[in-house]
Amino acid sequence: MFVRIRERLGLAYTVMSAHESYSNRGFLVTYAGVDHKNVEKTIRAVLEEYTRIRDEGVSANELRRVKDQIRGRTSIALEASNTVANFVGQEEMVTGRPLTIDEVFDKIEAVTPEDILRVAQEIIAPGRLNLALIGPFEDRAPFEKLLAEFQQ
Repeated sequence: MFVRIRERLGLAYTVMSAHESYSNRGFLVTYAGVDHKNVEKTIRAVLEEYTRIRDEGVSANELRRVKDQIRGRTSIALEASNTVANFVGQEEMVTGRPLTIDEVFDKIEAVTPEDILRVAQEIIAPGRLNLALIGPFEDRAPFEKLLAEFQQ
């Protein structure tokens, strides 16, 4: 998403996606720092990217890159004791017992492109998308219309 929206289309200063998971709920969010004139184009590009993932899934190569990135970032982050404490606490809350980092990495390695497609089809679905904007926008209608296009 970052490559397409920032690098290829030049629509945003920054683009990032993140998720938060709990035992029975969670969320997926995308943030973009955008010039006001590019807001609608950027929203459309983000929604198109989510739709592509929902409809086509991800390639084995793309999934491999993401797994490697997660492993690398997590390994570096866990060098800080506060990150380790946070990790252990979250694992305790979500799973009922703290998983070791090796167990977490094993679970990540077990994810398949088919798993990504299945979950994407579940969460990127009509009625499940929301949009929040910060900026000088007085008319909600264009944004509601844009979001509605992708809710079908």
